Amino acid sequence: MRNKTLAMLILAICSHPVDAEAFTIKQNSCYQVSGFCAVTCDSGMVVTGGGCFTNSEKVGFSANFPSGTNQWACRPAAKVRWVEAYAICQ
Repeated sequence: MRNKTLAMLILAICSHPVDAEAFTIKQNSCYQVSGFCAVTCDSGMVVTGGGCFTNSEKVGFSANFPSGTNQWACRPAAKVRWVEAYAICQ
């Protein structure tokens, strides 16, 4: 009985709708990148996640993490032509 109650509680929590206005996604395009590319949340918001993208198949990222409370930082492992930095802000 306890497992059934726990499963129903987890299902209720996981299926609870998320407010569409609770977060925004910000992005920044950086060109000819050999250092950091960062994206910053709007004033009063904090970064809760993010990511990095480049169209280069041969270059990964040496940095892909939050930089402070309102910014996401990306740093390619080598110079690339283009990087997109994304931040999920709440």
